[in-house]
This record gives sequence, structure tokens and C-alpha cells, in this order.
Amino acid sequence: MSAENRGLMVRRTERREISLPAQVCVAPQHATAVRLSRGSGHREGWLDAGIVDLSSRGVGRVTEGFLPRGSRVRVRVREVATEGEPGVLAECVGRVARVSMTDRRPGYMLGLALTDVSPDQSAKLDELIERFADAPAEGAVDA
Repeated sequence: MSAENRGLMVRRTERREISLPAQVCVAPQHATAVRLSRGSGHREGWLDAGIVDLSSRGVGRVTEGFLPRGSRVRVRVREVATEGEPGVLAECVGRVARVSMTDRRPGYMLGLALTDVSPDQSAKLDELIERFADAPAEGAVDA
């Protein structure tokens, strides 16, 4: 990376646009600092969310609960279920890297950087990405 680009934050992996149900909750290390309000719609600390894009290093999701930038979170990617409780396709830990309000609901777009991904979790994410490989990709930037 050249000296003038040092410190520039760029996406290093290809994102795939997908639509899957998910849940997100505050990770234990930030549980005392970040509390979800009763009005956030959480169930046992888990907020429902919709994944809008996925890469091996990050997840884009929309949720009705606000989470501050920098907070550590747990992420569950759920399968689409027509009846009963949907199964978990992948679960990992991430950090909120980006937050923007999408509308007056309120709705929030969260960009999550995945951290502490185990080899098993990485394999599950790769499998999900491969499954949705036919979706249009948002280009990665070489850095």
C-alpha cells in the first residue's frame, strides 16, 4: 500500500447481495455498556435483522434496533423457515463498523466486520457465499 493510502479504510473482500433472516445481540464484553431498550423489539437480547450482503469478513444487515459503532456483537445467520423455529446456518462475533439510519421506523443499516472467526465458522461462511455466488457482487478494492 502506498504512503498516501495508508490509513484509508477500504473493503478487501467481495460482497454478495443476499437476503436471509438473522439475529444480532450485544456480545458479553459490551453487555454492560450497551443495553437494548424495551422498545427495540429484542427477544432475550437478540434483535431480528435481515442480511443484505455477506463476505468472508463482513455482513451488512438491517435491523430496527440501534447498536453503536464499535460495539461487539454476536451474529446468527438463520435459514428461511416456513414453519417452526428456523435453524442457525452460521454464528460468529463481529464489530459494528458502520451505522446509518435508513428510515423513520426506525431502521438501521449496520455494517459488521467479522472478528474471531474460527476455521469452522469460516467454512460455514464460505459455504453460504458459494450458495449465493450467482448474486451480483459489489467489487472489492485491491489494497
